Amino acid sequence: MNDGGVNGRFELGEAIARVMSKPEFFAMCGKVKAMQAAGVPLDMDERLRAAGERVGLPPHFIASAINKGGDPRQRDEPPKPEPNGRDPEAVELLPTVRASSFASRKPPPREFLDERQFFPMRHVTLLTGDGGIGKSLLALQSSMAVALENGEWLGRSIRHGAALYVCCEDELEEMHRRVDEIAVADGLDLGGLQELHLVSLAGKTNVEIAVEEKGLIKPMPMFERLRATVASIPNLRQLVLDNLADLYAGNESARHLARQYVGLLRSIAIEADCSVLLLAHPSLSGMNSGTGTSGSTAWNNSVRSRLYLRRPDSEDGEKQNPNARVLERMKANYAPTGDLVNLQWDMGRLTCIDKPERAGSDIGRADKAERVFLLLLRMNTERGVNVSANPKANNYAPRVFMTNDERDGLSPKALASAMNSLFNKGAIRAAQYGSPSGRMYRLEVV
Repeated sequence: MNDGGVNGRFELGEAIARVMSKPEFFAMCGKVKAMQAAGVPLDMDERLRAAGERVGLPPHFIASAINKGGDPRQRDEPPKPEPNGRDPEAVELLPTVRASSFASRKPPPREFLDERQFFPMRHVTLLTGDGGIGKSLLALQSSMAVALENGEWLGRSIRHGAALYVCCEDELEEMHRRVDEIAVADGLDLGGLQELHLVSLAGKTNVEIAVEEKGLIKPMPMFERLRATVASIPNLRQLVLDNLADLYAGNESARHLARQYVGLLRSIAIEADCSVLLLAHPSLSGMNSGTGTSGSTAWNNSVRSRLYLRRPDSEDGEKQNPNARVLERMKANYAPTGDLVNLQWDMGRLTCIDKPERAGSDIGRADKAERVFLLLLRMNTERGVNVSANPKANNYAPRVFMTNDERDGLSPKALASAMNSLFNKGAIRAAQYGSPSGRMYRLEVV
């Protein structure tokens, strides 16, 4: 090819037009770049852009290749071959979707297992609570409700389908007793629970789904057994794993391990199109703080929903009901947070004791509660009384406001809900005061 003459430039253009692969395209970019550096007048950019598009390269990548005179990913020195002999440039690209493709269709609605939206489908929900508080019982009640036609859980509807309950703490005989007590108390027919599948791993060894090995999570044979069992059950809607301490043999305080473990369980939720409920015990600090957390914060951050079953807060001098429980939604990526469900142990199961709302009874109530909260906050601020948003603080705002006649009959729950709503609207804030080392915060109207 006569590179400097007309014929040479014509032949080069024809060669570019015949490019059918990325290596050929990069080679032509290099040839043109070299000829231009040697002083040969060439204008082949349009031809090269067409060739780059023909082999499936994006426009910005083509421009970079033309400017560099070759593969823009290529270093100036030849890349060293990897130990396994794999071509370092032959990397599989991530699958991408253009956002413009969403314009032609509506987004699918988020799906939940239950009407309360505590259990998002295809995700892992973490239920924590102290030993003996009733986590297993509450979870078993949800599985029974799923398996029943038109079943209800804590007074609300729940999707019907199959449920798999894997328990590492109770033998099958104890699970039998619990199921029977719940059925008797709720007037249920045990014969209608064909779609409730129970597994007892109590007293068995090697039940861990995953262990820690060289700083990474390693799935164990139990994971594959669980995965296969889930796949064998038609129309599975819920998988309950009771509990984390038995099914995980790793450092709960290691952030990366916690995320990997939740990721394993999430893979099952996605494959089976079900909701996974993982039970766990909180740490002592988690109970004292009222958060119900344990180990690394990654457990809370990795799940999309976290529930905390606890005993209700007792007012000063008030005797606590030993059968009372509170189920609180501590985290929800796809639903409101802060919901409380008041429960009571009765006849071998937990029942919801909250009064059902009358239709339309909530109209205007939220606005009223917010107005009253702001009024009381301003009154206390003017008097030099600092109030806090921390439920465990002695000066917790809803608790302090309960002593004021201006609260207009609002309950602590209504005041707490108003406070959260005002936070979300930016109408109030927690401002630091006092010594910087003390880190004390008080509520202020913005």
